[in-house]
Formats: sequence, C-alpha cells, structure tokens
Amino acid sequence: MVTLNGNVLCAIDVETTGTVAGYHELTQVCFLPLDDDLNPRKDVVPFDLLIKIEREERIDWDALRITKTNFMKHQQTAIDQYTAADLFDSWVEKLNLPLNKRISPLAHNWPFDRSFIMEWLQPTGFGNYIDGRYRDSMATANSINDTYDLLNEPIPFPKVNLAYLVSLLKLERHGAHTALGDCMDTAQVYRKLITKGYLDGTN
Repeated sequence: MVTLNGNVLCAIDVETTGTVAGYHELTQVCFLPLDDDLNPRKDVVPFDLLIKIEREERIDWDALRITKTNFMKHQQTAIDQYTAADLFDSWVEKLNLPLNKRISPLAHNWPFDRSFIMEWLQPTGFGNYIDGRYRDSMATANSINDTYDLLNEPIPFPKVNLAYLVSLLKLERHGAHTALGDCMDTAQVYRKLITKGYLDGTN
C-alpha cells in the first residue's frame, strides 16, 4: 500500500486482566502482518503469545470470564512479559523493515491497545517499533456514522463493537476474544469498511 510509506501494516490486539494500563496486565498480545489487500500475509508467522499474569490481586475476574481464560492453565502455558518483549525484538528483526520504517498499527479501539502495549514495551521500545500513524476500524465506523448523520441519513452502524460489525457486515468470526482471532476480524472489518462504498453512499 502506497499510503504506508514503506511501513508494515499489522493488525494488533491485546487481551488483558482489566481496563487500566499500568494497573491491569496483558494476558495475550498479537501482531498480524497484512498484505496490500489487507489479508494476513502468508510469508510471516504472526507474533501471538500468552503473557503470564504477575499480579493476581489486581485481576478483574469479569475480564477473564469474557475471554474465557482459565487462570491456572493460562499461567502454566504463558511466558513472562520480559521474555515476551525479547521475543518481540527478534520477531521484528525478521520483518526486515527498511531503515527508519516501523509497524503501522491497525486495531479496533487502538487507544486501548496502545496503552497496554506501551506499558509492556515501555515508551522507548514502543517508539522504536510502532509508527504513530494508525488505522482503527472502530474510529472508521464512527466516522462513517458521522458522515451519514451530517447528511441526515440513517447511520449504518448502530453499534461499533467488533462482534457486531463482523455480524452486520456478514463476515466470518474468528476466535472471539482471542488476540489472533480479533486481529483477523479487525483486518476484515476494516477492509470491508473502506471498500464497500460507505463514504460515497454506494453501499
């Protein structure tokens, strides 16, 4: 994609122990590289890891129930966040990014994901790897709604959560509330939103 200016577009998603970055923790993180058609690249393995929970006393158990996370099983198979960050370093190197190029994020509610990823990688690491120019399927859906509202037309998306958009757009659901599944859903929703003709009224 010309608009990426040499950066690599990745769908990104996290699952967490709650909603407050710095207090709650990552439980899953996924970076899914996409091709020029916004489909998962076949030549790159996604970065998809379970992260060990270090502060059990801070868990919002409702958050784990939503993701259907079995705490004991999770802790047995997950890795600590520092090892995960080292593995992420190695994974990014294999992307063979051109000099001064980074990962361009595509997420559903990027401000939420961003806060947890920055806490995990720390600001310096985050800045080294993640470009500031992001795409966001939730923000895109909201913008489309605003366009229709200004035209006094019925808005196309009464709700903008990911599961609702997948259903409304008649797309296949991939592993609800898993980081990889949500990355795949985010990519296909975004692709549908920008190719279906919502902005010019031809949907």
